[in-house]
Amino acid sequence: MKSLNILEDVQRQSGSLLSINIKIFCQQEIPWSDVLNIPLAAYHTHLKSIKSTNELLAEQLEIEHDLAEIEQSKINLLKTFPTSISKKRNCSESVIAKYY
Repeated sequence: MKSLNILEDVQRQSGSLLSINIKIFCQQEIPWSDVLNIPLAAYHTHLKSIKSTNELLAEQLEIEHDLAEIEQSKINLLKTFPTSISKKRNCSESVIAKYY
């Protein structure tokens, strides 16, 4: 009977020791998870900043493209404007010459 009590005491002590080890292990897991979460959070922040930068660059390129189209339409308008004036002048001169 005495050996049975000793065995129970050893199991209780080893169980409490195991319980203490599990608690210590769990407390150590929290810092380890932080060690892994911090670089992961930094990586996600980096990805967000890259996405924002790409969106800004795409918008800037779109604005520049729109401005280039406007500039090109101005140039085309200015190119056609003198020819339309000269056509009107020629037409006017021919009408005047016809009557005089």
